[in-house]
Amino acid sequence: MLTTNELFLLALLAKNSSLDRRQWAAILLLLSQNHLLSECSSLSSSSHQSMDQRPYFGQRDGHIRDALLEKELEWLAKEDRGKRLRVDRQTFHKLLAKLHPYMTKVKNGLKVSAARRLAATLRFLGTSSTLQEIKVDTHISPQMLAKIIVETCDCIIEALKDYIKCPQTEDEWMRVSTTFERTTRFPSCLGAACARHIELRKASKADSDYLNERRRPSVLLTAVVDSNYEFLVADTCPSGHLSEDNPPNRILERKLRISKLPCQLDSNQLPYVFVADESFKLQENFMVPYRAVNDKGGEANKLFNRQLVRANQRAAKTLAIMAWRFGILQTPVNLEAKKVQIIVKACCYLHNFFKRESAYYIDSNMEAVIKADMAPIVWGPNTTVIPHINNCDIDSQYVRDSFSKYLYTLSKHQNRVCK
Repeated sequence: MLTTNELFLLALLAKNSSLDRRQWAAILLLLSQNHLLSECSSLSSSSHQSMDQRPYFGQRDGHIRDALLEKELEWLAKEDRGKRLRVDRQTFHKLLAKLHPYMTKVKNGLKVSAARRLAATLRFLGTSSTLQEIKVDTHISPQMLAKIIVETCDCIIEALKDYIKCPQTEDEWMRVSTTFERTTRFPSCLGAACARHIELRKASKADSDYLNERRRPSVLLTAVVDSNYEFLVADTCPSGHLSEDNPPNRILERKLRISKLPCQLDSNQLPYVFVADESFKLQENFMVPYRAVNDKGGEANKLFNRQLVRANQRAAKTLAIMAWRFGILQTPVNLEAKKVQIIVKACCYLHNFFKRESAYYIDSNMEAVIKADMAPIVWGPNTTVIPHINNCDIDSQYVRDSFSKYLYTLSKHQNRVCK
């Protein structure tokens, strides 16, 4: 449309000049072209102005999604305490505050906000959803999600490193032993040891070290648990490193080598040991159940097996709680073996964090499992460690017999006192 000045100029030309049609057409064409140029210049100036505001428009999409995420967390906290993220809103923000300084340093940390990274990771770990399913909610490509989840798990391990802390001094180990004996009635116990396989969906030729005894790809989790269902030591390694010559004992001993374990004060005192199941090898500092109960010490051996299994249930129930809350551990993981090692280790750190910080981490179903005498292992298929055949040592047998006689004598004395 022509402006008022242009219309006034045309009126003056019509009164004071005798122009033919061609000249009038040329004048109108020039005026229209000039009008179009002015409109284009105004559009370019406005677009140039929007380019100056590029940081705002670059973050606009992230701000909208963060606002939606905040509403979703608020709804989850009110409705079902987070069936999708498996965490309540308050604990989510507490964890986000710890991870935020580490997440900003990772690659592409500014393109995807820390809240969306953590939400996608917790969704993947807690519900065992595929990357395609998470893509619908987060609007992040599966390729980027695979990188984000591993990067976030690395940040979790680094930020929560104080939540899995192996005791370093004898006094710290003594406190663990005292608490363990009070709750499980097993003397001189420093913790319950466990080993589990986390199965992989597939393995490449480069991942041949991850084939277990059944020739299936898996990652081995070895850990020591205290009486409060928390990890004292947790480590992951290729399951192919496990063998008769290299039982889970050796893997844990490498982790415990840096700490100073307490020693027995005299020969009459029982040595300090770890309780374990039959997947471990019997050693002086690792006690496993008797495989065969002989006639000579039948009652004492049965009592020892019963007390040891009850004490080792701390480890089994801890794994059951973690597998219940992190569904990724219940199914074969469709990622590279080295990435699965990082993810499983991050689950152990998150377990200790949620156990201490969240009041909703253990629900009524898991409370029933904890109170039960035997804990069902809520775990993936084919994840148990095959027991070792060569499980004998003269010194270790003597230590086990000493524990067996002590527990049998103690039970007899308690029965007499009761009578």
